[in-house]
Amino acid sequence: MDTISHLALGVLVARTCMGRKPHPSGRWFLLYGAIASELPDLDVLLTPFCSRLDALLAHRAFSHSLLLWLLAPPLLAWIIQLLHRRANFAWGRLALVLWAAWGSHLLVDLFNTYGTAYLYPFADTRFSIDALPILDLTLLLSLSALALMLVSGRSLQRVQLLLAWGGVALTVIYLVGAVGSKVLIERRLKAHPDYAGHQLYTSPLPITVARWMFVVDAHERFLVGRIGPLGQPTLVAELPKRHPLLSGYAESTEVQAVQRFTKGWLCVQPHPNGGLWLHDLRFASMASTYPDAYVLSFRVMRTQNGVCITPSRIRRHIGPWF
Repeated sequence: MDTISHLALGVLVARTCMGRKPHPSGRWFLLYGAIASELPDLDVLLTPFCSRLDALLAHRAFSHSLLLWLLAPPLLAWIIQLLHRRANFAWGRLALVLWAAWGSHLLVDLFNTYGTAYLYPFADTRFSIDALPILDLTLLLSLSALALMLVSGRSLQRVQLLLAWGGVALTVIYLVGAVGSKVLIERRLKAHPDYAGHQLYTSPLPITVARWMFVVDAHERFLVGRIGPLGQPTLVAELPKRHPLLSGYAESTEVQAVQRFTKGWLCVQPHPNGGLWLHDLRFASMASTYPDAYVLSFRVMRTQNGVCITPSRIRRHIGPWF
């Protein structure tokens, strides 16, 4: 989910935790709820201090772990309580606000493609449902509107609570609907004579869950196409896997990390200057032709110091101007 949607959802979730009675420090609770909802993404601040590959793999790792989610909010609530001694914050209520807002971030990120390492540092397995684009216009506009109405100061307490619960309910219903669309689309693809019996992957295109990308593992190649919840699948590309080319880099822990990160949904392309391109096929793009439709790629080279991998900058083709 994008930053603005996370912040808006954090405000709405924080308000649901404050109860029906007005609280003298209510606006502070909403502010800290919004901040807590965005704290997991502060791992991007590590980017200047490590390689681009390490930064990519570190994102949604420890900062999105269940361990940090359990431990950090109570400590932060205690620190905030010290900063606002005169406000007489209730530690338990504030900790609940921070827990819920932080947890809303972790929950929604589960539905994206990137993958979230909830069990870190005990395991680096990334969990993802692949049913929601990073930027979903419906959630962005609706959650932002509800959060703005809530914090405008012109609404009664009951109206604020109604707006907050309405936003939370809308998010849950939308996520359930997105998963339902994914299940429906995958059932139709599995029943298609050209794709039956093959492993497949689906994810929504940017901005909306009304249109989806599918990738079919057809032995030596990947079949990539587009499909809607009610329309027929349209094949847009056949991409050779070329996975045997990775045998020359089998000893590289970095290549192994990329393979785990992509969950095997990658195609290999020789680079004209030597080395390889590894293209992650899980990320959908509005572009329909390749290589323009590749959102995330990895440049693999051999240097004097060993194998070097440099991820490309994520390209988000979400329309004719982006």
